[in-house]
Amino acid sequence: MKNIHIGNYEYRDTSNKFWTEEHIKDLNYKIMLDKTMMLDFLEFQGFYRTEKMGVVIYIRITLNIVHIVNFQFIQDYILEYIREASIDLADKCSNEDIIKALVEGGGKYLNPNLFSMLKKKKIKITGDDKDTSYFYFSNGTVRVTKDNIEVFMYSSEHGLLWRDQIKRFKFNKTDTKSDFEIFVKNVCNNDEQRFETMKSTIGYLISTYKNPSLTKAVVFYDESLSKDGSLLGRNGKSLICKILNHIREVADIKGQDFKSNERFKFQNINMSTEIILINDIGKSFKFESLFSNLSEGWDVEKKGRDRFQIPFKDSPKLVLTTNYAILGSGSSFSDRLLEIPFSNYYSDKHKPINDFGKNFFENWSEDEWNAFFMFLFSCSQVFLSKGLIKYQSINLEKKKLLQRVGETFFEFAENIILEIKHDKKNMYSFYKKEFSDNRVTSQKTFTTDLLPSNCTVI
Repeated sequence: MKNIHIGNYEYRDTSNKFWTEEHIKDLNYKIMLDKTMMLDFLEFQGFYRTEKMGVVIYIRITLNIVHIVNFQFIQDYILEYIREASIDLADKCSNEDIIKALVEGGGKYLNPNLFSMLKKKKIKITGDDKDTSYFYFSNGTVRVTKDNIEVFMYSSEHGLLWRDQIKRFKFNKTDTKSDFEIFVKNVCNNDEQRFETMKSTIGYLISTYKNPSLTKAVVFYDESLSKDGSLLGRNGKSLICKILNHIREVADIKGQDFKSNERFKFQNINMSTEIILINDIGKSFKFESLFSNLSEGWDVEKKGRDRFQIPFKDSPKLVLTTNYAILGSGSSFSDRLLEIPFSNYYSDKHKPINDFGKNFFENWSEDEWNAFFMFLFSCSQVFLSKGLIKYQSINLEKKKLLQRVGETFFEFAENIILEIKHDKKNMYSFYKKEFSDNRVTSQKTFTTDLLPSNCTVI
């Protein structure tokens, strides 16, 4: 059945009515509205209720696209259908008579209580799996597998998708190489192994498939050391994160303001969020506060809004950026962390604009956008074929030690010869005599908490 456009809305061409015409006297008729018929009309137009993450919402399904709507949208949809119709919808009465009946009926017909009786529909949204990732554009769907990048028109045979998943861009495959690919190579110091790791990481983040045995948060960190405590940064971490927003829905949370015990700390997260970015976390950030979120899901509470839970199978991927190191040890940390170093190829003195002559994403041509998306799809292919590729950390243990013990002890520890055994009492006495460090208050603190784990003492 074809669809027709009336005013600002699309309607299924239908003779369904939610009124009858009652004869009063002579040639006069009166519009009588019927609630059951109104619900039937709305259902025929694709309106339903459904449950998403424990919250009942209104939706409208057109073709295979699911739009989230609200009471106001449904009310306007009904009124515009009657106001803008090019023909009389009733036999004996005018369209204005139908509008008048609706208005005079007040909250009897156009009210949330009535719409809450719409049929409840269980829907299944097409999602990524371990072998495939899907990306949606205004002209169709891109299906990415390890061997192929395929573009096809979305249809009911493919399954349902949320309207918010569709990017307002007409994608076409291209062989053009993206400047962004060159940029990513640069932040990897043009090391092919690091570049492959970065591509697999991007592919992991933009895949919405959730593997219970792979619950890692990605941490982009600055590989450079700063012994004086100054922040380096400006090496491309934020720009890499920015690409995620162009292909998935990202909730951005300020890391410096993040407090694990804050009630509304996750209020930027929506039901449709696919990636959570906690940007620029400080050195006191407690990563362990997110353990349960990574393995179980997210409990989201917003100010003045209904609380909802995102179960693990639908939960977003997590990215953190930092100029520090995340402190913590043991399998609880290592199983949940993928730490990716960023080289100092870019800095406040040498920026991407110096290499490419313009800012990324600003005034790009269609071919530049297509090349950019093709690069992202190639990242998906690396992840789908090889999984997450690990690369050795760079300066990470040194950053952790420097952060934990401070510059004074760090300089002392750097000169320890690890190949021989040391007398712990002599080392402690020497340190107290030669260095001024109020944090080293006891032999036990010195030996157990501060000395490198690979230092042998007797």
